[in-house]
Amino acid sequence: MRLTVATVVVAGLLTTGFTCTVSGPGGFSPVVGIASLSPAHEPTPSTSDWSSYWLQMRGQGGSQGINVPWDDSGAGVIPAAIPYVTQAGFAPVMVLGVTSAMGDSGKMASLEAMLTTLVKQYSPVYLGLGNEIDEESSFDDVAAFVNQLADYVHSLGKPTAVFTVFQYEHMLGLPDAADRIAAVASVDFVAFTTYPFLRYSTGDAVPSDYYDPIATWTNLPIAFSEVGWPSRADNGPAYPNVRGSEQDQLDLIQTFRAAVTGYPTLFANWFALHDSAAWVEGAPVATFEDVVQSAGLMANDSNDSKAALASWLNRSAPEPE
Repeated sequence: MRLTVATVVVAGLLTTGFTCTVSGPGGFSPVVGIASLSPAHEPTPSTSDWSSYWLQMRGQGGSQGINVPWDDSGAGVIPAAIPYVTQAGFAPVMVLGVTSAMGDSGKMASLEAMLTTLVKQYSPVYLGLGNEIDEESSFDDVAAFVNQLADYVHSLGKPTAVFTVFQYEHMLGLPDAADRIAAVASVDFVAFTTYPFLRYSTGDAVPSDYYDPIATWTNLPIAFSEVGWPSRADNGPAYPNVRGSEQDQLDLIQTFRAAVTGYPTLFANWFALHDSAAWVEGAPVATFEDVVQSAGLMANDSNDSKAALASWLNRSAPEPE
């Protein structure tokens, strides 16, 4: 999904290497988190909303990732969200939009300078380069650019693992999905965004083998940088076939657990903690961003948890202190 606001990948990972916790048959192997900076009352959260958010996020693992354009704060400057998250007490896990530097030697020099400072100063465990790159019209060029940047990050001599992100539902419709992943040979693992409501009408209709094609595409470890299902029932007129509910969210989580158990999955992150905007059932939906407004696990205007939150975390929902 293409987001116009800062989004995050939350791994909750304070160790290095490709490790995951396996809790036995039917257990949830990845570390789970939230895939967007999403306090209450977006898009205009208060200072109190942010304070509550950081307390809630500590309850979810203690590590906060960031997905922003590489030049979000100016060419060559580390995006401001990264030190902001660090100051809040979290170890940033980053995904950078990088394609704007392609074919521009000046921007490339600024990007490399920023990456050098970023890796040496913050030592990210996982660093993502590019989001949903399979949807780029010039995929071959983007893949080559990701490889170039991944090689550069590796040359810095730090233990940062590099990945890039693909859109899973789009990849299912491509005859060359395996070739596209193979084309980014310099990354250490690959991540996916996944929105199964684009293919299924209810959360419990998603089959337990839904993610099996990944095993035919790659032997690399994987992660899920965005997982989501809306809780809004009516998503017309733009998406008349998309249905949602809090029960669908809960059902998808149960299916997702079973579907990824056994894979070398590093982390899996739900779209948002709070809904990304206030919404009213029956109001017209025009864009994909409108659909996922309701995909949070808590209401936009309160700390009321939806049923799926505790299930996603596999424990009681976090409460602000």
